Amino acid sequence: MEPNKGLETLIVEIQQGDSELRNRVLQEYHPFIKSVLSKVLNEYIGEDHEYFSTGMLAFNEAMDRYDRNKGKFLTYASVVIKSRLIDELRKRNKLEAREVEGDEELQVIESPGFEKRLEDQMEIEAFKDRIEAFGFDLETLIDTAPRHEKTREKAIEIARVLYEDETLRRSFLKTKHLPARGLKEKAGASRRVLQRSRNFIIAVFFILDSDLEVLKKYLDL
Repeated sequence: MEPNKGLETLIVEIQQGDSELRNRVLQEYHPFIKSVLSKVLNEYIGEDHEYFSTGMLAFNEAMDRYDRNKGKFLTYASVVIKSRLIDELRKRNKLEAREVEGDEELQVIESPGFEKRLEDQMEIEAFKDRIEAFGFDLETLIDTAPRHEKTREKAIEIARVLYEDETLRRSFLKTKHLPARGLKEKAGASRRVLQRSRNFIIAVFFILDSDLEVLKKYLDL
């Protein structure tokens, strides 16, 4: 593995056809695959376990389907592995009531909306990864969100302009800074609003760029 390259960059190279790198990454992440499987099954998973191959295939699938704009690869891979394992358990009629500590979404695997819940969980994890890359987390977002309705509405308007304007969007994603001049011209954004509502504007931007319909509805986006 190349120490100066992040995993997400390596996955992109794999998607471009580097089969040797694919095999190296797959081999190196055997412990990760076994860890995800063991959390679902509540038992030790060795490479000779009947479901280890399911985890390997799921990890390989995750490498093919991963979109680096949606967050960290391992977060995505974990969800894919869990989903494929549950599919396999269903096929083999082995969906006993499993107590899975720390994985609440897996405690409702027999509910009709499970697949949708899993997709939503993946989007939420990706959303958290994306805002953390910009220096804040959900707790900070809640603490710094605009309290006044007019300020909140203005911040949402700014975020929408940022999301819809291709030039501003590219500048923001490249520099990780709100393009103050462009937002002032196209959204009437003052520096004060940009500074005080920065986290909220960025969060709304990423909500717009997601499938988090519940949050979109809540914010009237």
